[in-house]
Amino acid sequence: MNNFVLKTVTSLAIFITLIVVGCKEEKIETIEVKVSGMVCNSCEKAIETKVASLDGVKSVKATQPEGKVTIELSSNTNLETVTKEIEGLHYKVEGTPIIKSSL
Repeated sequence: MNNFVLKTVTSLAIFITLIVVGCKEEKIETIEVKVSGMVCNSCEKAIETKVASLDGVKSVKATQPEGKVTIELSSNTNLETVTKEIEGLHYKVEGTPIIKSSL
């Protein structure tokens, strides 16, 4: 009987652990970054392609006339990495990124 109880308690503990780990919600943030140097649609596409390839980025939209890039990313994504990738394409990230929403 003790062996049965031990196995039951162990199985229950594993089950609860799986539920807790599986229920962790990923926090998504929408940020807006001011970017200078975009002059055409190709500039927008270059930034969108590069930033979209980064881990944790859910979506990205560059808007040349407004000089901004809007990015949805997981909260554990390093914003400095995003900035470096944009600047690596020879565009200038200006000011501090603005957090538009956090889910």
